Parts: sequence; C-alpha cells; structure tokens
Amino acid sequence: FTPEERVAVPEARVRVVAPRTLRDLVRVKTRSRLGRYELAQKHPLPGASDRKRLWSILRSVQWGPSLPWRGAVYLWVNMAVRLRAGLRLRAGQLQGWDRDQVSRG
Repeated sequence: FTPEERVAVPEARVRVVAPRTLRDLVRVKTRSRLGRYELAQKHPLPGASDRKRLWSILRSVQWGPSLPWRGAVYLWVNMAVRLRAGLRLRAGQLQGWDRDQVSRG
C-alpha cells in the first residue's frame, strides 16, 4: 500500500496472546503455513518456492553453549509444522483449521 492508502487509527487496539503450550504453538504455526500453501496454490508466483533446505534452517539457529536445547526445539517445531501442514494439504484439509484453545480466554 502507498502512504496515501494507509490510515492510522489511534483508537484501534489489538491484543496479541502468545500460545502457552508447545502443542498450541505447533497448531498456530501449522494454520499459518497451511494458509501460505493455500495462497500459493490459488495464486502461484513463477519461481517462488517455500522450500528451505535443512542446512539453511540449521544456520538460522543461533548455536552456543547454552542454546542447544533451544535449537533442538526450534528444529522440532519447524519440522512438525511442515509435516502437519503438508499432510493436511495432501489430504485436502484446507478447512477446519486447528485453534489455539489456550489463548482463547
């Protein structure tokens, strides 16, 4: 959008609630990735790819003496999300997305 097409509304408020559990994080991220897959199916862009090589995922993790578990969790979530979204896409389950029940008070 151009600056002329944007409007700031000071009265508008947004409440963002982070997922409280690992399970809910995977659900939210699966829903997001599945939406990206659906958008790519409906409006493909030439040369666009969502593929990330394992090496580039490994490089994106900041490894250090105190961070190995964080890196492992990051990789596990990333792989679980891609697997779940890919399975749902192949099964044609683009409707009925998972909901993060914990953050829905």
